[in-house]
This record gives sequence, C-alpha cells and structure tokens, in this order.
Amino acid sequence: MVDRRLFFVPVALTNAIADYAWILIASRYAEQVRTYGIFFLSNHYHALLRDLKGGEGTRLSAYQRDLNSLLAKVMNAELGRAGALWAQGSYSNVEVHGEESEIDQLLYLMAQPVAQGCGLR
Repeated sequence: MVDRRLFFVPVALTNAIADYAWILIASRYAEQVRTYGIFFLSNHYHALLRDLKGGEGTRLSAYQRDLNSLLAKVMNAELGRAGALWAQGSYSNVEVHGEESEIDQLLYLMAQPVAQGCGLR
C-alpha cells in the first residue's frame, strides 16, 4: 500500500512511470523471476511472480524491493515530495503451488481493479 494516499491515479504520466518501472525491473530479473501479471491500483499494486531458481524467495523479495524503490524515487520526483512512499509492513507474499493455484491467483489479480472500484489499466 502506498502511504494510504492515491499516488497512482491512472493518468498518462503515472501509467508510463508504472510501466517503465516494472518493465525495467522485470528485464533485470528476467533470468531469475518471471512476471505473469502486474496491476497497479491508485494506492498499491498486485503482482504474480515466480522465482525461476526456486529456493527461499530471496529473489522475489529483491525484485519487490527494487520495484518499490524505483517507483518511490520516480513518483517522489514527479510529485515534488520526499520521504517514504510505501507504508511499512504493507508487503504481502502468497505462495502459489501448481497450475490451478497460479490460474486462481492470476484471476484474483485481474479482478482487483474491478473489486476495488477502479477502472482497468
């Protein structure tokens, strides 16, 4: 969750920033993490990721850390503000096991904008 404020209002510039950030981070981690889907809402985002190397999920944590950091830097610069953009403790990680679970999580991910009363991006 983004500091409980609506920093990601879906306007052209915000959409471009979100697209740039996740595409850049996804490309940096292409050999380690697969991005199945990512949806930005006005104050947070949902992502379905897979650690291609298996293990303890440290690559997923690093991916999220780098994405959150880049988004915060760019959004803060654009908004002329400083300080934390992301609320502490807002990271949530759900382990997905098997194809059926992956499909369920992707459907959940895709339904979130409608469930939150937002337009699709």
